[in-house]
Order: sequence, then C-alpha cells, then structure tokens
Amino acid sequence: MDTRAELPVKILRPTVAPDNRFDWIKKHAVKIDVLISNAWQVKVGLNLVMFPTAVFYELEASFYVLYQAMRRIWRPFAPLPVEICFPAYTNTAEEMILDLVGE
Repeated sequence: MDTRAELPVKILRPTVAPDNRFDWIKKHAVKIDVLISNAWQVKVGLNLVMFPTAVFYELEASFYVLYQAMRRIWRPFAPLPVEICFPAYTNTAEEMILDLVGE
C-alpha cells in the first residue's frame, strides 16, 4: 500500500522578478499546499499567511533576512497558528548559526 502524501507544490524561482512575486503567489497560492522559496525572495513585501508553517532548511546567516522571511507568515491577522522550524544536526555549523541568531 502506498502511503505517500502527494501535496501540490510550487517553487518560487529567482526568475520571478521582485515586482511580480506578489501576483505570482496570489495566482498559485489557492492551488498549492507547499511553497518552496529562498529567504531572500520573500524577505519583504509579501504576506504568506496562507502557509502557516515555515521550514528553513538552509539557514540564512543574516538575522535581518531570516527575521523578515519569518514575518511573511507571522502576522497579527494570520488565520492559522504559525509554526517555524529550523531542522539542524547537533554540533554542526547550522546549530552554531541558530545559536548566534537566537542571541
């Protein structure tokens, strides 16, 4: 028996110009459950409240960029509870970056 969950996914690629990203997301958000993006692409000017969970697989060393990307889904008017995840192995560079950013 195949128990894989098949979710509709879209990738917000760097080829989508910053001025067009809002319209691109608005067009695709109703059809997808998962949006894959880079933190730099969503750091300003977008509301991503339709995606209540963010998983940062590649950590951004810039606290400003990381915080701005997180704030895209974490809004006072967000309709769902928000969860932000930072998966990292212990004793790695990722863990060190998370510790530094957390300070």
